[in-house]
Amino acid sequence: GTFVVLAAAGSPARGPVARRVLLYVDPSGPAEGAESAAVLAAVHDCGAECITLWSTPTADALCHQSNDDTAAVRRVRASQAPGQGEEMEWAASHLAGACVEGVLCGSDGGLATAERLQHVLVPHRSNGIDPARRDKFAMNARCGAAGLPVAAQAAPSDWPECEDFLTRLARGNAVRAVLKPRRGQASVGVHLVHGWAEARAVFEGLSAFPVSTDATEVGTACVVQEVLRGREWVVDTVSRDGRHKALALWRYDKGEANGAAFVYFGAEPMGAAGPDAQSVLGYALRVLDAFGWRWGPAHLEIMCTPEGPRLVEINAGRWNGLDFKLLADLCYGANAYDATVAAFLDPAAFDALLDAPPAELACWGMLVVLCSYVEGRLARVRAEALDGLQSLVALETAVHEGDFIACTIDLDSAAGYAHLLHADAKVVQEEYQRLRREMPRLFELHSQTQPA
Repeated sequence: GTFVVLAAAGSPARGPVARRVLLYVDPSGPAEGAESAAVLAAVHDCGAECITLWSTPTADALCHQSNDDTAAVRRVRASQAPGQGEEMEWAASHLAGACVEGVLCGSDGGLATAERLQHVLVPHRSNGIDPARRDKFAMNARCGAAGLPVAAQAAPSDWPECEDFLTRLARGNAVRAVLKPRRGQASVGVHLVHGWAEARAVFEGLSAFPVSTDATEVGTACVVQEVLRGREWVVDTVSRDGRHKALALWRYDKGEANGAAFVYFGAEPMGAAGPDAQSVLGYALRVLDAFGWRWGPAHLEIMCTPEGPRLVEINAGRWNGLDFKLLADLCYGANAYDATVAAFLDPAAFDALLDAPPAELACWGMLVVLCSYVEGRLARVRAEALDGLQSLVALETAVHEGDFIACTIDLDSAAGYAHLLHADAKVVQEEYQRLRREMPRLFELHSQTQPA
């Protein structure tokens, strides 16, 4: 008869050969980059099956967006992940004859669901249940308890507590601090404040609204942190049974645009040579171990300060939110999507990957975030502004003629991506700066919606 293999994921099946399955919670849509297509292709290439599911927060949002389309609602609910305590019964009815090898996740709101499903359905590959991985205050507290240096921070429950922490942080100087939701992604809701009135307004605003579509772990909450000086780096990792591979190392270019303080402009793939790269890589692996992270991807954001690395966010269970695959494949010869699938399905392929990026990359690149400085109905993209760019290998806009385009204030409102690639680092840097200069004029609006 049919059977379900759950507890012994990865072990040989007795009798009929079990279907090898990865569950994929909240797969990204076609407009959200290469993630889901890359993941599904990698799973297929391993001869396995990928079953997509919706977390409850995402399912609720999709049903709300369906405009009472009962057929659409029915399709979403049919693919909704089982609730707590329902996992084994669901597996028995939906996964007969399957060997569940692991659980992937494509959204911040689905992380707790993916973590729980892997814990219950694939216990030999469980990362445990740990909400601190998704709480920006708790994750820094965990790292501090493990002996890692972290930013000074507080999670005040009211304005007097916030005011007290800011007073101690300022030490008699002007108020300057970062206020952000305790849960979230893509720099959404992250503020740099410079005075008491601004700090209070931001604190009260962040405290009034849910910080995630998943309200089961952190509701309305704000974290206040010191401003870290330096450049932000990112380490994209994949782990298999506690062995960590650093697949890519990026250095962010972020700054102010459209009134927002932390807008993504670009991400530069970096080699592992140099003291900054080495300290960031070493710190990242210590963070993973502090959280007991053993299986799957992580996207660690780390500030490289004059005093050493400091955690911004661990993003355990998530891939890089930028459209990174093309540059990762060309600069590093591998990408975190394929490596994650290999970690669960192909141990030999995972073992063959380098443990860290090479000291020098095969070529130079820059992943450029297209930043819109206008808001209205898009007439066209001024592609002629990009003529003559030797390093431009791909341009992907998130908006098209006739669409509404918003001013970019975070990654969610980015207008697309440009991929620069060249054998000469100087060409990449010069053309990146040219593209940045052209950005305010890149998107042309219909005259009736052109701002004054």
